Amino acid sequence: MHERHHFITYLTFDSTNLAPRASFVIFIEEDPAEGIVIRLYPSREADLVLKVISPRYGKITFLAKHARRSKKRFGTTFDLFDKGVFTLASGKGSMLLVDSFAPSIGYRKIRDDLTKISAGSLVCEAADLLTQENEGENIELFHTLDLTLRAIDDSLDVKQTLRALYLGLGTLLSTAGFGVTNADEAPSARRLVQLLQQVEESTGRRLESKGPILDILIAMKKDG
Repeated sequence: MHERHHFITYLTFDSTNLAPRASFVIFIEEDPAEGIVIRLYPSREADLVLKVISPRYGKITFLAKHARRSKKRFGTTFDLFDKGVFTLASGKGSMLLVDSFAPSIGYRKIRDDLTKISAGSLVCEAADLLTQENEGENIELFHTLDLTLRAIDDSLDVKQTLRALYLGLGTLLSTAGFGVTNADEAPSARRLVQLLQQVEESTGRRLESKGPILDILIAMKKDG
């Protein structure tokens, strides 16, 4: 099969002086790319916008046309934490289109437990805030997110879930180039709260999904 290489150009902005700069992402049409869905939202009447962490592309946004109208289009309904292989095509604009999706063995238990859902949602949001889009290959980011979600999925109790979240947030901060405050301290509720604050201070944005985790920490403190 003849490969079609595409150069997708994006305008991004330097964080210090807001000067625009061009970012380039190269993709090969019909060449599969693995990824994890960290955010999704509706577009128009039937489409879904997927924000994905991929080892090949880093953080990137895909458009899944007609994904909300029919499950038959992709053989599944997309959701947060979905992991699999995306086959991509070029669209009319800069956003890449999902041509097909093959789900892989992902995180089977994470959606069956409220604490796990809360921790998984929070680590996905942190990965979103801490990384720039369209920066190209980022294998370390993908593996950090994948290992953290697996650890949350496999955790046997609330403490294990929170420990997995703590370690994942610390690694994400380091991967994104932010030094972790008091990194040599043992995991604790206080340290987890400090990490959440550090994510917010480093990005200048609020973690919208932190509420349930803070409620769990408060309840654990009351129970002694």
